[in-house]
Amino acid sequence: MTTMTPHPIAAYQASVERHLADLPDHVRADLRARLAEAAAALAPGESPDLRLGSAEHCATRLRDTVELRRAGLAARLYRGEWTGRAAAIAATLRPGWWALHGLITAVLIAAGAWCVFLAIAYFTGLAR
Repeated sequence: MTTMTPHPIAAYQASVERHLADLPDHVRADLRARLAEAAAALAPGESPDLRLGSAEHCATRLRDTVELRRAGLAARLYRGEWTGRAAAIAATLRPGWWALHGLITAVLIAAGAWCVFLAIAYFTGLAR
């Protein structure tokens, strides 16, 4: 009885999958696609180990890619690229905000005073 040996690329991909088993499914699907692209670029008969390195090394590089993407976004947020810009815009708009705040307060006070005036006029008979 003969046993079928898996294709070297399939065995390599399965080995990389085992090393990436702890990652979420959507991340592994993206990494599978990247690995499939790299495997498609192999010449016929070329060993994946020669071009991509060992399965463990390839999995480590793919994992680092994911970590760099996560770290890149977190670093941009914490470094203040976006928050720094928002703070600069807020600092520029601060005098306008206080002017608008003052205007709204003045309108509310004037409206309240007008309501009080009308109530006094109504109850004292001035409105007749």
